[in-house]
Amino acid sequence: MGDDLTNYGHNVIEHLLMISERMPEGKPSLMGLPYVCFSAISDKLETLDPLAGLWGTNYLVIHLLDKIEDQELDSSLLSSTGNGPLINLSIAIIVACLNLMDDQKIFPDENKRHVVRSKIMATLVQMASGQHLDLLNCVTDIDKCWNIIKDKSGSFFALGCYIGAVMATDDQETIQEFQRYGFHVGILIQLANDIAGLWRKKDFCDISMGKNTLPILFARQFYTERNIYTFDQILQQAKVSLEAEKLARKMIFESGAVIYMLVEVEKHKRYAISAIENIHLELRNMDLLSQYVNKIFSPYEIDLSAIHG
Repeated sequence: MGDDLTNYGHNVIEHLLMISERMPEGKPSLMGLPYVCFSAISDKLETLDPLAGLWGTNYLVIHLLDKIEDQELDSSLLSSTGNGPLINLSIAIIVACLNLMDDQKIFPDENKRHVVRSKIMATLVQMASGQHLDLLNCVTDIDKCWNIIKDKSGSFFALGCYIGAVMATDDQETIQEFQRYGFHVGILIQLANDIAGLWRKKDFCDISMGKNTLPILFARQFYTERNIYTFDQILQQAKVSLEAEKLARKMIFESGAVIYMLVEVEKHKRYAISAIENIHLELRNMDLLSQYVNKIFSPYEIDLSAIHG
């Protein structure tokens, strides 16, 4: 990359690293997921370092693109020309990471290099498909919303766990179960984000921003046979009115949407745990793998007072 773009990229990545490390005390960092999966099987972490670094870099870039979509960017990252430089930087970093995959120092095993590179490419295409629908904000039913969650968050964190496992073992059943574990961790991350989005401050609240997230779509489905017109009207007013936002939040809660979300959280937590329990090898860090499922996503702190204003 050119010097100007490299310096700009360095500043952006440094900022994103600082944000990503602001995890509450006692909660593991998501960037370390490939290491956690690898170290469950092997202690030769140096063999994973280059590839885990590439995945971590892509994690930061995808986090950046998500912030652009959600309009949650720190003002210090924005230029006078808008989001264009950040999107351009993101593409350059992703392409650079893919090019580094061909480095024999990173991947001396040519067959494994081809398999992993193909897996990464397929995952990026799958994520782009989900991101396209998400950006259009045209999804109006729960099933399509679930498909976006699976294509974006589910597939990316499945990839992180796949990378950790495939570099530690050739046992396909073990690799598959780690991938399944990561998939459900990714689902949990998005569920947590959608729940939190109902209570964020106005400029970042999913209700006032007019987003079609899972709990909002659940509420729309609930009110379809009751008073969907009124609910849709309130959602429109919530974009400019704090009182309408509070009323919409109350209606979403009364529809059972939050309960639905918490039930889904528990379900995917169990799926993730069952995946690592199905692995026939003796895992060295079962407790840490469980932490990613239990500590990050539970318990949920829902401000009930915010529901009633």
